[in-house]
Amino acid sequence: MIELRDLERFLAIVRHRNFGRAAESLGISQPPLSRQIANLEKALGVTLFSRQHRQIELTFAGEVFAREARALLAQARLSEMVTRDAARRSGGRLRIGYPSSARFRLLPAVLRELLASHQEAFVTLAEPSPSQHIERLHAGTLDVAIVRGPHHVDSLRVEVLRSDPLVAVLPDSHPLARKAAVDVRDFEGLPTLEIARHDGLGYHELIRGFYARAGFVPRVVAETESVETLVAGVASGIGVGILHDLSRDLTIAGAVYRPLRPDAPSVQLAAMWRQRDPNPLVEAFIGCLRAATAY
Repeated sequence: MIELRDLERFLAIVRHRNFGRAAESLGISQPPLSRQIANLEKALGVTLFSRQHRQIELTFAGEVFAREARALLAQARLSEMVTRDAARRSGGRLRIGYPSSARFRLLPAVLRELLASHQEAFVTLAEPSPSQHIERLHAGTLDVAIVRGPHHVDSLRVEVLRSDPLVAVLPDSHPLARKAAVDVRDFEGLPTLEIARHDGLGYHELIRGFYARAGFVPRVVAETESVETLVAGVASGIGVGILHDLSRDLTIAGAVYRPLRPDAPSVQLAAMWRQRDPNPLVEAFIGCLRAATAY
């Protein structure tokens, strides 16, 4: 069985590219280190180092194993840190993933309510890309995620909190900004900004489908990773865009929001968390989310 110390000793050789210097850094002699690496290669059934030259080089299998070894050791250190931290914090720990637009009003309001009733709790906030929320929930590095877009994940609990309609985002000087509502067909041929596609969440596909039903493909001149960057780009006059209604959450001078016609679809805001998660802060946080989005 491979142990963490095997990974540490292997990576010491990777760093120093020399068995002697690696052994010295580990505080052991070279012969036992050489035997341990030989046993590791035997256990894996591969050759990790090429010994054909004076300087030790990694084989392809060695490169792959080095990457995995670093990740495993990093996760082991993180697990140790989180466990010790949890022991010091009687109120528990909650790790939250969220979309960028939630940082302005929704998340601060929910956290204020949560921490008012759970004063000893410790919260960690993370803003991974949307496609990473599900991955990190499965990996256990997030406890709950606030997500946008259609969601179908059988292995996780998903609760839709509300739906917000798609709206036009326009420079305030644009002729369409003078309209009370904008026909999506007026966007045909206009320079357009859009959110980058993130597999598994469907937000990009929902908006592209709306364009398709209107009978055209948008002339995209730029894509962004966050809604605030898109709105800022629109405000600067780069182009127009379509997002879920952010009028309550994000105001940037130079950009305005207008309802879309015909029959603009809505985008779900949902919470996701693991089935039967024993962390009591998860349910407490979900309760605060429900209250904050009930309007």
